[in-house]
Amino acid sequence: MQNNQMPITVTSYVVKTIRDGILSGHYPFGSRLDQKELTEELNVSIIPLREGLRQLEVEGLIRINPRRGAFVVDLSIENLNEIYLIRMTLEELATHLAVPNINSEKLDQLRDLVTRMEKAVEIGNVDLLLEITQNFHSAIYESAGKPLLMEMIANLWSRSAVYRQMYGRSPDRASRILNIHKEIYEACKSGDIFVAGQAVKKDIHQAIGDYISVMSIFESSM
Repeated sequence: MQNNQMPITVTSYVVKTIRDGILSGHYPFGSRLDQKELTEELNVSIIPLREGLRQLEVEGLIRINPRRGAFVVDLSIENLNEIYLIRMTLEELATHLAVPNINSEKLDQLRDLVTRMEKAVEIGNVDLLLEITQNFHSAIYESAGKPLLMEMIANLWSRSAVYRQMYGRSPDRASRILNIHKEIYEACKSGDIFVAGQAVKKDIHQAIGDYISVMSIFESSM
């Protein structure tokens, strides 16, 4: 999800800038991140840089080798499968816990987000659609009242962001994304825990299938 607010600390500036650089391809996958060069490029000292790199390691975007330094992660189908398998499990759980607590005000919020999804599909803005869907899921899971679970899910979203950015923006996905989120909304509205959980799993399963398909085509062309 795009954040238009200015970072409030030097470390958050480092994290956002390097994260955006990875997602845009400025720092290629598998490349080494030279810390001295980064301090000069970002005009920061070594301490907030190292703190930012550690946070990005937690997010799964880089790996730090104590002897060799920091490297941008390589994307792999195996890693993608693991992330999304865990996501399916945790997000189904969050949905089961949330649905009984969803009130009329929350339903109005979800309905508004679905309407915004429809408009994003109409104008063909897949990036906006994906941003709204993440807000939609956040709105549901908040009703679970489980902050640790939300923290774990948010971490997995960060880890999957690079796959979504690289392989998940095909326009032909838009209508399917919209339809499955309408299913999730209707299940929440009717209070059907099982159907809502299954729809969330279906949404995630469709995403991983799309990403793997595009990744396989990309790798075969290399």
